[in-house]
Parts: sequence; C-alpha cells; structure tokens
Amino acid sequence: MNTLYIDFEYIQTRDQTYYNLVCVAIYNPQDKLLKSWPIIYPDALNDFKSYLLSLDLSETLFIGWAISGAEVPCLIQIMGVDWVKKTTCIDDWVEYKMWVLTHPYFFNYSKKHSLSSAIECLGLEDEYLSDKGATLALILYDDQHRAAKTKLRIETNSFLYTEKEMKEILFYCEQDVKILALITKKIALLSRLYNIEITLAQRLARGKFCMLSGVSYTMGNGFPMDIEKVKAIFSQRDKIKKLIQLECNKKSGYHLYLPEYKGPKHRKILVKYTFCHENFAKYLTHYRLDMLWEKTEKGKQFRLDEDYLNEMLSNYKDILEPLYHARNTLKQLNSTDLSELMSPEGYIKCPPFPFQQRTSRSSPMPSKGFILNLAPWLRMMIQPAPGRAFVHPDFKAQEILVAAILSRDPQMLDSYLNDPYLSTAIKTGFAPEGATKKTHGHIRTPFKGIVLGTIYGRWIKSLTIIFMSLNNEWSEEKAREEAIRYFETHKQIFHKYWKFVDDNYQESIQNGYFQIKGESGWLYFVSPDTKTTQLQNLPCQSFAAEMLRYAHDVCVEQGINVIPHHDAFAFECAIEDAIPLAKRVSQIMCEQSHRLLGYDYMSTTTKIYTHENPYFDKRGVDTYKFVMKELGFEIDRNFEDVKEFENIHLISEITL
Repeated sequence: MNTLYIDFEYIQTRDQTYYNLVCVAIYNPQDKLLKSWPIIYPDALNDFKSYLLSLDLSETLFIGWAISGAEVPCLIQIMGVDWVKKTTCIDDWVEYKMWVLTHPYFFNYSKKHSLSSAIECLGLEDEYLSDKGATLALILYDDQHRAAKTKLRIETNSFLYTEKEMKEILFYCEQDVKILALITKKIALLSRLYNIEITLAQRLARGKFCMLSGVSYTMGNGFPMDIEKVKAIFSQRDKIKKLIQLECNKKSGYHLYLPEYKGPKHRKILVKYTFCHENFAKYLTHYRLDMLWEKTEKGKQFRLDEDYLNEMLSNYKDILEPLYHARNTLKQLNSTDLSELMSPEGYIKCPPFPFQQRTSRSSPMPSKGFILNLAPWLRMMIQPAPGRAFVHPDFKAQEILVAAILSRDPQMLDSYLNDPYLSTAIKTGFAPEGATKKTHGHIRTPFKGIVLGTIYGRWIKSLTIIFMSLNNEWSEEKAREEAIRYFETHKQIFHKYWKFVDDNYQESIQNGYFQIKGESGWLYFVSPDTKTTQLQNLPCQSFAAEMLRYAHDVCVEQGINVIPHHDAFAFECAIEDAIPLAKRVSQIMCEQSHRLLGYDYMSTTTKIYTHENPYFDKRGVDTYKFVMKELGFEIDRNFEDVKEFENIHLISEITL
C-alpha cells in the first residue's frame, strides 16, 4: 500500500466554516518522496489536485495528525466529500493518545495532546528542525500577528507572503510530515517493546472514525442558535457573571460569593464577587459532604484546587447543583465568546476531539463551541430557524445494558428491559412491587444516581451521601447502614455482574491492559497499583463508546451528519426530514448495538426540537428566565419539554 504522510497549513475562519489554505506537504518514505505545494496560489492548488486525482485510493493510505479537524476538512474543500469518503486514513494523534493517556511510561508528562508534546515524549526533538512557534506566528495563528495583517490577509482574502516567508512555511510543513513518519515508527516500537499486538485493521478502524468525524464536522451545519440572545449574552458577560453569582447565593442558601468593592469610603464601586471559603465550608457541612471532602495539606480549609473541585462537583452535582451550574457558567462565559464562533446564519460548529478520553470516548469542548456541554440554561440558546429542526436521539440507559450483556447477568438485563432504576430499587428492597415513575418518582430520581454510581465504582462512603437524599430524616449513620444494606443486596442479586467485574480486573492486571473487543481494539493500560474501582466501569464506558462509533460511521456514510455526544447524537435538518431521518438514525443505533453486543435489546429515545419548541432543559429554566429578564427580553417561549419518542423507528405515525 502507498503510504502518504500529509499535513496542511491553513487559516480557519473564526466561525469554523472555511479554511484559507496556505500550503500542503506529502511524504512517502518508501519512495523517498517529499513534496510541498503553496496552495494559496491557484496554479499550485491545481497541481496538487491533479496529484491527488492520479492516486489509486484503493492502494493509498493517508496518515496525518488530528485529521478530523484539519486534513479532512481541507481535502473536502479541495476534492469534495465523496472523494474523501473513499480514502483510507490513520490518525497518529489518536495512536499516540492511546499510549500516552494511560501507559505508566508517560505518567510524568503533563502535556499529552499536541504534536510538540509527542515530539518531546517520544524523544524526537533532535529530529525536528523547524521553529514551530515562529512559523505558526508567520502563518497568522497567533493574535498579535493576526492583528497586524488582518486587512491585508483576511479581509481582502489575499494571503500574500514574501518568497522567503513562503519558503519558511513550506519547510515547516515538510518537517511536520517527516516527523509523523518517525512518530509512527516510535509507536510501533512501543508495541513491540511491550509485546502488544496492534493490528493494521484496528488502526484503520480508529482512522475511519476520525475521517468520518471530520466529514460530519465539515458537512453538518452545527448547532442552530438564537442569534439575538447569544449576542446579547456575550456582549454583557461581566453583568451576567455577577447575576449568576447572586443567583447561586440565593439558590444555595449560602453567600458563596461575596461582593468586593474598590474606591473611597463613601464612593465605593462594586468590582466583582469572590468565592468565600468559610461559607463554602458551611455549605458542605449542611449537606454532610464535609466527611468526604479532602482538606489542604495544612488541614485548615477544604480543597478548592481546580481539578479536585471539578471532580467533586461533578460527582455530587445533584446535591450541589446551584454551585455546580454557577461555576460551569462562569467558566464558560470566561473562556470563549460563542457569538464570535457563530456563523451569519446562526450556527456554531465544534471541531471533533475523537478518542480524547482514556476510555476512548470523544470529548468535544464547550470552549470550542460544543453547546450540549454548556450549563443547562446556555443550552437553551439552541433554537432552529423556521422550517428547520434539531434532532436528539439517545441510547436508552446504554451503560446498564452493556454491563448486563458483558456480564451475562439476567437480573441486570431484566432491570434494563423494565425501568433500570426503579427495578433495581424494587429488587434491593427500597421500593415496593409495582412502583412506577409516576407513583415513586421521589425514589427513582435518587436511585438513578445510586445505580449509575454503583456501576461507576462508587462504594459505601460515596453512596452514603446519595442515600441521605433518599430520606432527609435519616442520620448519617442510618444512611450508611442503608447504603451497606443496598450494596450487599446488590452484590447478591447481581452476582454475575460482580463476578465479571472481578474477572475483568484480574485479567487486565495480568495482561497489563484492558482492550475493547471491537473493531477499534482500544487499549487502556494498567499497572499492579491500579485500583478495582478504576477498572469497574471501564468495560461499560469503552464498549458504549465503541457502539457510538459504529453507529456514527454508518450514519455519516449514509449522509446523515450526526454530532456524537457521549451516548447520543444530534443533528440539524429541514423540518420535513426530521422524522424520517430520526427513524433511520434510531434504527442504525439499535442495529449497531446488536452488531457489537450480539443481542437485540437496545432501545433509543428521541426528541425533536423546532423553532416554535426550541431546546429545553428543566435544570436551566430558572436561570434562563432570570438572565433573559435582566437582558430585557420578553419570555416568549413555553417551558415544557417536547415529546420523547421511544424507539421512534418502530412508530408508524408521528406528528410533531
């Protein structure tokens, strides 16, 4: 097979809808071919296009770095999407991440995602001869250089470089493709060094997902937004941040944010609100989380370092909801002006980040425009234009079904086929027979956290907090007793699941890794120090991610440009296409679940939002109303969620 390493240099428009191409380089180590084209010039672009057309795609393998957000969109712009879908690709970024995210050898490297970090981690600094920082500045990646030449190179679309500048850029691009070949060799050496077989088929499966992620990113419209409201929010960010902090104080019942004033004594001006450690401690104590929350080394204050705070707020977001959503909103308002990412038509695209997590899940970033990872009230800015729809199909309780199938546990499968949360509550003695979501919603809601928390690896100490919310009259000691009773009963009833957890742990420790038994063959490396809880949920997460990839690839191959989101998809389309496309995607999701797991039990749920009934999240309603009122908007929408269709592909007649 003809292996071509490829790299583009470009300037992407702020709304991520167009790539101003600068140059491209191709490297073929077998034939010792190294060629670059300054494709900002029409003659060079045509020459490069002729070169691509001369290739036999059935015998050509493209290897790039982060191809879904770079090489794939550039190639689509030049050759069209049908040509790109015929390509065979490997993404060295993904191959590198599979090692660097979990292998003990790379634990000491904090920066693990850039090409520069790969060059450093793999000991290739002496092989890379270009000044990356200086050249990127020259290509207009940095703000200072961009500002200096905006009118010349962006507004007039005349990207003029001197002969010397272009020579430097082409050399840089050539260095990138040459170093990719060395990175590929280094990764291959790692697999031989640790005696781990990584097949070409697995690398191609991972590359295919990256390529098709780039296709859906490029060809899809993205998230349809309420243009006026998004612009208003981000033009008044400072005002909104203060309002959010005040609302957090009100909802939490504690003054977690205190005002800070500056100026003369009688003319002080409110500058900002700052976080109050003392009141935060009272807040934790009120919800009895003080026994779980770690303290600083001196032991005087609860830990508030960013990573730990994010982890704990995520683990207990149902209990600490006001602070959780307030912090997320503040971070999101501070990070990126989403109005700048919005196209004139009102769409926001987010570049894909495939295989970004250790479990192999993708991880699209809110700061890059992934709206479904924003705070709930900001998600409610999603509003299709008149005549358009936003469709959101979701795997139903995906991880529970995966756990049931992998462990061959009939009791867990029975729970999934009913209501997985209430059924587990009934089986463990915390809800009566015949309980339903309507009659025992007060039990089902906390039990969702309990059931998922159990699969995620939470044990007694952590579950005790959730059991406190199950009955407010229970003391901490009583809640702990009930958590122990639940946990012991769960282990008895779902004993096949727990045997699977133990067997998987022992096998992974013995092998030194866990591997997905699917096309991607993703590896998660472990060591003798790896805890059981770290691996307990790994098979469920990894197989669920694989299932999503299977379904994603089929959808995109069929021209449905879905946006993957954890255990769901989203896509925008004409309103008349919404139901037939939703049915097709739902069917594909169930079919691909069957293909991976070998059983036909998966269900889906689908919501279809329109201009008249835009995106809804009940957790964000109060903040949405509060902010919109402060910004002077009339509240002109209803606050009821749209109908949810279970297995929409099996429903014959549907009206929106």
